[in-house]
Amino acid sequence: MKSRRSNARTTTTSRAANPPELRRETEQTGGWSLAQLCASLEWGDDARRATLAAIKPIAQLTAFAFAACAHEASAESVFAAYAFSWVENQVAAALKAVPFGQLAGQRIIVALRGPIDAAVQRARFLHRPIASIRSRRN
Repeated sequence: MKSRRSNARTTTTSRAANPPELRRETEQTGGWSLAQLCASLEWGDDARRATLAAIKPIAQLTAFAFAACAHEASAESVFAAYAFSWVENQVAAALKAVPFGQLAGQRIIVALRGPIDAAVQRARFLHRPIASIRSRRN
């Protein structure tokens, strides 16, 4: 068990020190898959789907933003959905490194609902000035 934790720390440390590896990971794990889903379900108009298809490689966040825009989701909903998906992904990865069990993972996610909500509220507050500046440019 000790070596398993040590390996998890080494992997995390090497990823943090290697941004190109993180970029490849986000492209391979989420970007391409979500972009394919957006195209298959015909989200957004033809021109925007063509633009999405032309982005190679595509990061997961880019495809996520496309999906959010295609559904005209509110900023607050988008922030919450992305934060939750990130937390869920991190918990799943942690449970592979340290096998506490699925129930423990769910407890962690439930315990983070409050902090996620607080982060979304802070992000909403920060989003308002940006939206205001954008509207003045037009």
